[in-house]
Amino acid sequence: MQNLPPSCNQRGRAPCIPTADGSLPQFVEVEPRGKIYHDSTDNWQPRVGLAYRLGQNTAARASFGMFFDNWAGVTQTAQNYQGSWPDVAGQIANNLNNQLSQSTLPNRTGTNPFPEGPFPAPTPFNQVTWFMDPNARNPYSMQWNLGIQHQLTKSSTLSANYVGSGSRRLFIGGYYNVALTPGPGNPRARAPFPHIAPTYYDRSWGRSNYHALQLLVDKKFKAGLAYMVSCTWSKAIDIATSGWYGVEGHSSQDPYNFNSDRSVAGFDLPHVLTISWIYQLPIGPGKTFNPSNKLLGHLVGN
Repeated sequence: MQNLPPSCNQRGRAPCIPTADGSLPQFVEVEPRGKIYHDSTDNWQPRVGLAYRLGQNTAARASFGMFFDNWAGVTQTAQNYQGSWPDVAGQIANNLNNQLSQSTLPNRTGTNPFPEGPFPAPTPFNQVTWFMDPNARNPYSMQWNLGIQHQLTKSSTLSANYVGSGSRRLFIGGYYNVALTPGPGNPRARAPFPHIAPTYYDRSWGRSNYHALQLLVDKKFKAGLAYMVSCTWSKAIDIATSGWYGVEGHSSQDPYNFNSDRSVAGFDLPHVLTISWIYQLPIGPGKTFNPSNKLLGHLVGN
């Protein structure tokens, strides 16, 4: 807990401690610093670039930079923050049909899905919500390239580049504290923390890599024609985090051994060919074909 609120008898509303004397349930502690999440103070983003002329028409270029995710993940995390126990801002009831015996009936109804009411449950460890590692850090990406560019003509160049990136501290979600081995009886007895219900948990332990060979022919506009032809041969690899933000896109078969799910990313596109061009029709005043009809020349020309 970040701070210690008064008892529910004293305060009369959440957040409050549901015990009569305001004492904390077993396994519940108060963070002595008054804040649960830790700051990230290493978000340095160095950049370096190099350009060198190998000859009259050839240049070599290289660069490296680090980029932190200071917006997308942060805003998603911020909007996900909500008061869990001893508050009641978010309540989730799941696995209602997973009963241990046929004589046990679900204790939830559509008209009263949360019988606990406006006060927190006696213990926080039976709730299901999305938790996050207090030591989570901002994801970052190391990006680099090395390439050669050669001038073919006065208006066209050929470029060949190796482009790579390594992303670290990506969010990996999962459904944790489940039974690690099969067996009879209550599965919570075989969970790492039997007193805690299975729930969602996000950690910044993911990583990914990208490597590509990129070729580009670039012709600037001259004699009525400009075009670009680019080809990319690449490979993207990550750890079950191809989707968006932890739980929403996590597809690890075993969150306790997520390194086993290191494979080709869901967004991997090994071959990409892109061709674009602009062509000015040779029609109009001063062009090869100049219609005698001035109106037609103005409509079609240039």
